[in-house]
Amino acid sequence: AFAGKQAEWAAQGWKIVAVECTPEGDGVPFDVDGTPILLRGRIDRIDHNPITGEWAVLDYKTGSSVKPPETTHRKGEDYQWVDLQLPLYRQLLPRIVDEQGQRLVSSEVVGPGGIRFGYVSLPQNAKESDFLLADWTKEDLASAEAAARNAVRRLRQGRFEFDPAVTKATRTGWDALQPLLTVGWQATGEDEGAASAHESSEEEGKD
Repeated sequence: AFAGKQAEWAAQGWKIVAVECTPEGDGVPFDVDGTPILLRGRIDRIDHNPITGEWAVLDYKTGSSVKPPETTHRKGEDYQWVDLQLPLYRQLLPRIVDEQGQRLVSSEVVGPGGIRFGYVSLPQNAKESDFLLADWTKEDLASAEAAARNAVRRLRQGRFEFDPAVTKATRTGWDALQPLLTVGWQATGEDEGAASAHESSEEEGKD
């Protein structure tokens, strides 16, 4: 099913230029108030259309269903950014080079407007396979980078606020923060001996 969509995509002039692209070095500096942080990541696929001059940064998505990037990246009536994966990929592009060490995407098109971002959708229902592209403007991408900088500022200030409207326990009573904790750190009310016995039973189960 996807092969048909890929054929349609290629018929429009798109060519696969690179896959599983990782920037050189330890990361790409992303300036936040004069103190940069390093962005790391791997881009699944970069395509180029010589006919239109456009580039496309694509991320493969699998699952029971795949939502378009606009839906996964922004939420609410004010379209707040809740996922910054695709917009921040733009920051990685200047450090991605070809086999000859030349920059893969020229600096002239790295700015807003020269690159499209989207998903290669591979859902459970194969007939729904498709290329899902975001229609973000330069203002949208600028607001995404501003949201990323605000997130870094909060991390540096140690501001970790729990918003029950965003993070909720499931109906089974499972704690939404449980993946961040180990058995030894959980306030279960058990004494140390009981906790140790619980850990031992888990290890035996693994065997």
